[in-house]
Amino acid sequence: MKRMKNVLAASLALGFTFTMSTTTTILAQEETTVRTAPETYSFKNYVTSEKTTYEVGETITVTCNDPLHWNGINHHWFMGEESMNTYDDSFSTVAQSEGTVRIYCSDTALGWIDTNGIDITVIANQINYVATQGGSVSVPSETLTSMDQNPTGSIATPNDGYYFVNWIDANGEVVSTDPDFVPQSRFSNTYTANFAELKTASLTVNYVDGEEVVATKNYTSEAGIPGQETVFDISLEIPEGYVSVTGIDTIHTTVAYGTSSVVEVEIEKEKSPETPAEDQPQEPATPAQTEQSKEETKKTDGTNTSANLSIVGALGSMSVALVGMIALLKKRK
Repeated sequence: MKRMKNVLAASLALGFTFTMSTTTTILAQEETTVRTAPETYSFKNYVTSEKTTYEVGETITVTCNDPLHWNGINHHWFMGEESMNTYDDSFSTVAQSEGTVRIYCSDTALGWIDTNGIDITVIANQINYVATQGGSVSVPSETLTSMDQNPTGSIATPNDGYYFVNWIDANGEVVSTDPDFVPQSRFSNTYTANFAELKTASLTVNYVDGEEVVATKNYTSEAGIPGQETVFDISLEIPEGYVSVTGIDTIHTTVAYGTSSVVEVEIEKEKSPETPAEDQPQEPATPAQTEQSKEETKKTDGTNTSANLSIVGALGSMSVALVGMIALLKKRK
């Protein structure tokens, strides 16, 4: 009884409030003794936690700061009616399923377990999957209510004219570049599938004669992922009347999707073929050249060609054959 009074005195000094019932027992007719037997009591609530709401899978940590409890001796933790069989001043456990549970610490020194504790609420994991413009996701969301469940993920699919880029979390961090995505964490988050538009590549071929652009041809590829490259194999279309200076007739070059490139082809006018010497027109002979020609003719066959020409001019309508016969008779003489 003396020990109990000392404990009660210390409790009152620390600010505890007790509710007691009294029983009177008559031990002797001359003496009456009153025995107090505590039925319930209320400590100041020394059980604390960083927060009162946790997600499934999070670690719940609670601490009892009761000055009458000694670490490893008097802290007996309970979750609901279930003993946790641990006696330190702090208690940790993983939240197994959604719901509300009361966690409290008993005072084993006094033999009472109905101490103040803390109500902990466990909520389900809510995982959302969303898509930006240009695509869709196979699963928009999933809810995990217990540790028996794991994320199943979602698949990102681009629309026509778009391609998949990546998955990012709510903080903007890239978590995957694979369209088929399964979160590594079970905790609530929003994951976004990013898509972007496919781009074409273009090639311009300029046909240049010196400083002059004689003709231009444009070519466009099919759409692709920007940053990657496509190959252009072009047969030159040299303008009529021109030829390639270098003699090439094709172009092989690469261009990145979403960009354009320009190639210049040097050309020059095509030269006309040379006329053979026998077919070239002769300049009119001068009088001196004509006389020289006559003299050379006399020396060659003894015939005076000029006389023949004079006869032809005199006769006018005489045929060339008759002139020839006259020339032959003169030769015989």
